[in-house]
Formats: sequence, C-alpha cells, structure tokens
Amino acid sequence: LDIVNKQVETSPTYNGYRKQGDIYVDISNIYSKRKMIDQEIKYLQEAQQIYEKAKEISPTLAVEDDLRLVYYNTGLTYRKEGKTKLALEYMEKVIEISNKLVKEAPSHTHMEHLSSAYTQIAIIYGDMRMKDEAKEEYAKALEIREKIYEEAPVTKYAIKYAAAINNFGDACPKTNNKNDKSG
Repeated sequence: LDIVNKQVETSPTYNGYRKQGDIYVDISNIYSKRKMIDQEIKYLQEAQQIYEKAKEISPTLAVEDDLRLVYYNTGLTYRKEGKTKLALEYMEKVIEISNKLVKEAPSHTHMEHLSSAYTQIAIIYGDMRMKDEAKEEYAKALEIREKIYEEAPVTKYAIKYAAAINNFGDACPKTNNKNDKSG
C-alpha cells in the first residue's frame, strides 16, 4: 500500500488511483471478514475518495463500476451495523450508477448488479418493517432477473432468478388462513 500511495503522490494518474482504490477495497474486505466494522468503513471511504479522484481525471464506466462496488459494500456494512438510513443512501447511489451502466453498456452483469441493489433495498425496508416498500423493491429486482433469465436461461442467472422468486415470496407470503387480511 505504501508503494502504491507514493506512486500516486508523485504521479497522480487514472490507473494509479484505480490501483490504489482497489487495494483499499481489498483491505476493507479483510476487515469485513474480521468483523472490524470501523476499519472496514474507513477503508471503504478511502476507496470512495480515491475512485472519485480517478473519475475526475477520466470519467469512464470502469471507474463508475468501481464506485458502484464501494457504495454497495458500504451500504451492506451500514446495514450490518443497523444504520438503515445510511445503508439506503448508499444503495440508492448503487441504483443510480447501475442504471447508468445498464443504459450505456448493457450486460447481464450490470443488470445483475442493479437487481442485487434493489434486493438489498428490499431487505433494508424489511429490517425497517416497511413491508409494502420491500415488496416494491423485490418486484423491481425480480423483473430485472426475469429479463436476464429470458435472455440467458442456462446460466448462473437462472439460480439467482430462482432465489429472487423465493425472496419475493418471503416478502409477500400467501396464506390459507381466511381470517388473515394482510394478503
């Protein structure tokens, strides 16, 4: 890390910033596995700042995707901490970037990232006991995954499509109880 930091200080380039940001993301993942949330967030925030510098130098879709990943990981981390409002803020940033990536560089991978962000927002709403909002977000995720599955039925996306249907079912349970008005 020190070597990369020195290289970026002496010659701040787009690729140097991206390499530096990648290292910070890797370090945050180590802290995540060790359940050291404060350190994880510190390195995610560092990576975010670095990728934003790279974006200023060269606003490419690749650096947008780097930012998407950092925002996604930060949102997940805040959710683990029970900081649902911060988690939602970061997942909304993921939605914004993912929509841009799907529009400008359509791929199943970008669509999957978008679907995953909607799923995470649904889970956060579930944590907040906001069932209707959770259903809406799961429905968005499911719609995207259906499209992926239609285009590529024999892929890893088929498994994720099945998982999305299952998650949507959990958010929208059906009951045989005639007295249950929750529907």
